[in-house]
Amino acid sequence: MKRNEKIRCKIMAKWSVDPNISLKRLARKCNKNYYTVRKVVLRLKEGRSMQDKPRTGRPKGLIDKNLEKRVVHIIHRHPSMSIRDIAKKQVLHM
Repeated sequence: MKRNEKIRCKIMAKWSVDPNISLKRLARKCNKNYYTVRKVVLRLKEGRSMQDKPRTGRPKGLIDKNLEKRVVHIIHRHPSMSIRDIAKKQVLHM
């Protein structure tokens, strides 16, 4: 569970015990900012998920697993080969 999700769950747990508590008092209990607590409670009332949405942008890690295997294989066979030479070798074999 991510840090933001933990914060939301903590606020949700305290709010579910006493839903009539003021947001300022709830913020003080959770040691969080009033606006953070307000957003979480409004999110709960709307019935939205407490989990983060996936982020936009380039995905982390390698996309082509076969390329990764080939590069690792070349490095194991020729440990002194430079990265530039490995890249040239991969371009020629593709």
